Amino acid sequence: MAATEEDAETIKSYLPDSLPAHLIDVKPQIRIDGEVKATGDAVTMGARQNFQMNFSYPDQIGMGSDTINNEVTAGAQYVVTLDTGRVSQKQAKLKETKQNLENENFDQVQSEALTGDILHTIGLSYFAELDMFGSLLEQNHKVKATRITSVAITAAKLNVSYMFGQPRTASPGGLSIDVDRDLNVVKSVMGDNEKEKSYNKTTGMISSYLEKSIFEQTFGGEAVSTMHIINHANQNGIKVYTINQDNVDSVLHQLEYSADKKQNFRNLINKGKVITVPKKEVTINGWQGTGYIVENPDDGTAAYMISGGLNGGQMTIPQVLALTVAIVCFSILASFAVVGLIANIPTILGGLATAMGYETIKLLLFDVAFNRGNKSLKSIMASL
Repeated sequence: MAATEEDAETIKSYLPDSLPAHLIDVKPQIRIDGEVKATGDAVTMGARQNFQMNFSYPDQIGMGSDTINNEVTAGAQYVVTLDTGRVSQKQAKLKETKQNLENENFDQVQSEALTGDILHTIGLSYFAELDMFGSLLEQNHKVKATRITSVAITAAKLNVSYMFGQPRTASPGGLSIDVDRDLNVVKSVMGDNEKEKSYNKTTGMISSYLEKSIFEQTFGGEAVSTMHIINHANQNGIKVYTINQDNVDSVLHQLEYSADKKQNFRNLINKGKVITVPKKEVTINGWQGTGYIVENPDDGTAAYMISGGLNGGQMTIPQVLALTVAIVCFSILASFAVVGLIANIPTILGGLATAMGYETIKLLLFDVAFNRGNKSLKSIMASL
């Protein structure tokens, strides 16, 4: 959120153009179901922060603690979505928000909750579809998979330019999903370890496809994920290598990446991992980068990485960039009466379609006309 009313006014005066991040302070907040649980000190918009999640289990379960660190950007919005094996129980609140929007009960809708629901719905949809495919694959592979608490972070990102390490300007960076934990305990009904390995590899590839398709289902257009990048490389004559300890010395020098990235690959391979990666970066609808698979050959589990350190997918088509601006407006400015975002919305078409039932989300959320308010905000909404 904006640290002060003066910061909110500065943001408002520059929208929808890029923001002078060095002139704006924001405060980090943690909300659970719309309720503020913690607020941090003011920092400059665009400052890099560390967000840490700790997972622990009772001793008798036999699983150790797990700590996940993510670099986040001050001024962007992040939603943590958990899958504990019962995704469908979350849809009641989404339906309530949708109903309030359709009935124009705007006084019942918190703007922070609204933007959170957009991102949360994407995360829920991802896990709902992934668990559906997982259930089908259990039958096919004759295994039993038990979901262990998993987590995805869906974000409305900012692109920040820096000068001497300090933020200068900030602009919308699109939407992304970063699946930090996708864990299952998998046991073969017949005691066949190869079936377990095959299940893990197949669900891993499906998870990567979903990190792309969940955005395409929502917005249309074309998103990127690891499997999409590898397929794109194959279809466009870019060689894809599978690198292990046997061929690392002969293959690594053929890759057209920085020395740091190739050293990272070597470090992973030295730890027993197998890397699948295109020879060079690809360009997809203006997005440029690479994707690679880091597989554990013992059990078939893998991380599916894309440029930027995400274990997930990303979308930056123009409609999504405009939606990112809208989300930033709601999340940063809405706490200040000077903006009056929700109170000024006379019409909202569509809403948050329920993420359950594996249906396509239709986020026709911001077909908006303001009775009063900032003209630049009107132009943002008109572009959606």
